[in-house]
Amino acid sequence: MRLKKRYLAAIIVFIIIVVAALASVIYSSVQAERIAYIAVHADKDVFTSDENVTFQLVPLTEGVQFTVEGGDGMNGYGVHVIRIPDSVDPKEVVTNVSLLNDIYSWDRGHVILPVDSFNSTGEPLRMSWDGTLDYYEYYTEYETYAEDEAWANARAKATSGYYILCPYLQWSYGHITKFMLDEGAIFYYDSLNV
Repeated sequence: MRLKKRYLAAIIVFIIIVVAALASVIYSSVQAERIAYIAVHADKDVFTSDENVTFQLVPLTEGVQFTVEGGDGMNGYGVHVIRIPDSVDPKEVVTNVSLLNDIYSWDRGHVILPVDSFNSTGEPLRMSWDGTLDYYEYYTEYETYAEDEAWANARAKATSGYYILCPYLQWSYGHITKFMLDEGAIFYYDSLNV
């Protein structure tokens, strides 16, 4: 009788261990598939050329661990400040992803702001933009060199119009991260009227 009780106790302990291990695996797989949502919000709707454009990346999902990095702005990683053409309704850009991709590919003026590191501590990452855009300037003194050396990267004051803040980040440690673009990511920059 005692031997049967020992076997029964061993079987019960084994079942408890298997159930606990199975529950742990299921919980881990569910957690690994959770998505960390991050919003991008400009601090105001309208900025003038006398001030920096300030904005923040805000984690929207609680309890989901993540760390994202945008490198040094090279290779297209970081927060892109993209000029929306005057012929496009700014509100349509956040609802139509293909339109946003088209605007980005037209390269009518944008700048990439590097993101050192941002994680799920719950604190927003505050950033700013000085109101200048990258453009390529042709230098005639380099005409004897290869064609790609004749162009140099320069910065100029941005023109007036609507802009959108659009993050493209290099690394995501932990959970999958997705950026929520809404009207808070759009602002009007009142500057040069060209």
